[in-house]
Amino acid sequence: MAIYDFKQLSPNDFEILTADLLEAKEGVRIERFKPGKDGGVDLRFAESSNENGTIVQCKHYASSKFSTLKSNLKKEAEKAVKINAQRYILVTSLPLNSFDKDQIIETMKGINLVRSDIWSCDDLNSAISDNPQIEKAHFKLWLGSTTMLEKILNSTVHCQTDFEVAKIHRNIKKYVKTSAFTDALQILEREHFLVISGPPGVGKTTLAEMILFYLLERGIEPVVLKSGISEAKSIYAPDRPQAFYFDDFLGATFLNENSPFIGKNHDREVVDLVDAITESENKLFILTTREHILKQSFEQSERIKHSKLSSAKYNLEIKSYGKFEKALILYNHMYFSELPEDFISKIVQNEFYLKIVEHENFNPRLIEWMTSQNRLNNVTADGYTIFIESLLENPSEIWKFAFEKQISEAGRSLLLLMHLNDGVLKNNEIKRRFKEFHGHRATKYNFSTRVDDLETALTELTDSFILPGKEAFRYINPSIGDFMNELFIDMPENVMDLISSQPSFESLARIWKFSSDSEGQKLRDFLKNEGEAIAPLMAHALDEMNKRQTGKFDQGASASQRMSVPICEMCREIGLQNFGISTKNVVETLLPRWRNASLVIESIAQLLLMIEEDEKLHPESSELKKQFWEEISSWGTGQELINALDYIENTSSQLDEDEAAIFQESVEKWLEERALEELQQSNFEFECDEIVEIAERLAKHCKLSHSSVQSCAVDRIKEIDDEADDDDFDSSIWEERMAESQMDDSVTDLFATLI
Repeated sequence: MAIYDFKQLSPNDFEILTADLLEAKEGVRIERFKPGKDGGVDLRFAESSNENGTIVQCKHYASSKFSTLKSNLKKEAEKAVKINAQRYILVTSLPLNSFDKDQIIETMKGINLVRSDIWSCDDLNSAISDNPQIEKAHFKLWLGSTTMLEKILNSTVHCQTDFEVAKIHRNIKKYVKTSAFTDALQILEREHFLVISGPPGVGKTTLAEMILFYLLERGIEPVVLKSGISEAKSIYAPDRPQAFYFDDFLGATFLNENSPFIGKNHDREVVDLVDAITESENKLFILTTREHILKQSFEQSERIKHSKLSSAKYNLEIKSYGKFEKALILYNHMYFSELPEDFISKIVQNEFYLKIVEHENFNPRLIEWMTSQNRLNNVTADGYTIFIESLLENPSEIWKFAFEKQISEAGRSLLLLMHLNDGVLKNNEIKRRFKEFHGHRATKYNFSTRVDDLETALTELTDSFILPGKEAFRYINPSIGDFMNELFIDMPENVMDLISSQPSFESLARIWKFSSDSEGQKLRDFLKNEGEAIAPLMAHALDEMNKRQTGKFDQGASASQRMSVPICEMCREIGLQNFGISTKNVVETLLPRWRNASLVIESIAQLLLMIEEDEKLHPESSELKKQFWEEISSWGTGQELINALDYIENTSSQLDEDEAAIFQESVEKWLEERALEELQQSNFEFECDEIVEIAERLAKHCKLSHSSVQSCAVDRIKEIDDEADDDDFDSSIWEERMAESQMDDSVTDLFATLI
């Protein structure tokens, strides 16, 4: 009979175990309430007509002293007296003797508590011994126990490889058993071979180690392969049960550029070992890999493509976790951590844990990092939540290793190209643009290419870095874009590679706008020293722009107007005039394109301010200003009038009489008519407030009244409120929201037990 101290269980785990044992002993269904402030009731017998017939209190004090339990029970006694239950059961993980139980009964005087209804550590162990099916079901109970660790370490099972039994044993208590664990064991039992795949940080290695520990307890020797598949040959023992394990098996060999996977026949070794193990009765094989690498192997190795590795029946893909599973992962890491109480309080206060659980970048690897005390040496309690937010917002280290070590040059080319386009690449452009950029990189960095490099890149990146769509490919996770931003800043030569092979007006403008952000200063400084290389690229881009056709409502004309400001800024700050490219060249190229097009008032207002300083641009400036004011007079929204006002207030020249009259008349017309139309089209209160603010500023400049706009805004806001009250609420939406609310309550009550 195993003797458990229950230290490997959290309060939540302990309560579930208690409910199962009581149900088996009493033969009744046990109601379990949400964890948290329970009012003196954790469990209740469901069969009683009296809701306070039999109640149960669980006290998980395995690491405490009896005096601590006794002190707490004095407080519980007050609540228990008020409940006045017909029967009171107390279950604690502390070992108790007869005298201790007598003291508890004395402490709980006035409560229907008898000695036989006080369950101590010994009583729990006895109940577990009587119910082996419950013991087996509670994975962490037996696998994470000290008894089990000693049994394994002293067993005759010989661990010939580096399998860190004690380390994995320590981590079991933090592990949240999901359906993936059961699914993995079923695949292994059925097929003897398992491939665990998924994105970085999702928990592939942890799952594999839990399975190995589980198998080790059952007398199966773990064989951890470190240097390669060939290592298995020297350890393979036909006469004893073995479980071979190779973590990140393709990432460790397949993408090692100094040791090509195909060239050294590693693919044949993997396939041969898989075949040998699946045909053996006493061997198991577990592999982990990232999804994109597994797909890449199918493209580059015919052996793997047609082997059991490509079959879905051997593959378990870990994608994501449910909300409560995420909450349990965070809870377990906090409960079993060495975090000081003030750090834990910061997470529990104001329900900060919900920000972690609901964050799009949540994964177990980040949770392990943020709850490890040895990684918080320079973090104070007051700064702890800021540290966590920063980690969640910038988990780029997870992607860095995969980008640098685990994808092909073709994959890197495609990701870089996508980032030039804000993480989106249209299906009808991808082939041409990839060929240009990948070819440029291959020539510059001296690596070979293949005709199917694009297909290889798409295969290895899909569902791991990118997602396909009907019209375009997109990043699978925003954190990839964060990492690529850092890559552009830290390795700006990648930017030069991109604009050298893609010298378009759009790419140059996008890169310059990115360098204008606060974090992009390093990139901007780099670009300022590349004037000689950028000048011919700008000339080529402007030449290509000249060849494009445009019309009155051409979107290309609007896009070029929006990009004209960063392009002109780029010319001036880099000093391209020293290489024959000036702001004048840019404006002369773009103006003919805009003559028959609608203007983007905000962009043109900024451009006018930039170019009016250049005397050489006076003719072009005059022509553009004329078109600008014509646009304002024909139709000006409130925001466009504000853009025009920004120009008026910042220009170094005075408006002529015609320009001043146009602006005055346009503002009057907007205040009298168009502002009211914009208010009626508003669906939110904040939109109405913004229109009132615009009206106030315009009216002040033109010395007009905006009272009619204010009055109309008040009426429209009331209408919006009334419309919201009158809306029929869809019952299915209500049910979804209620379910989500109940989930939030469960998560909140769970974390309340930490303080």
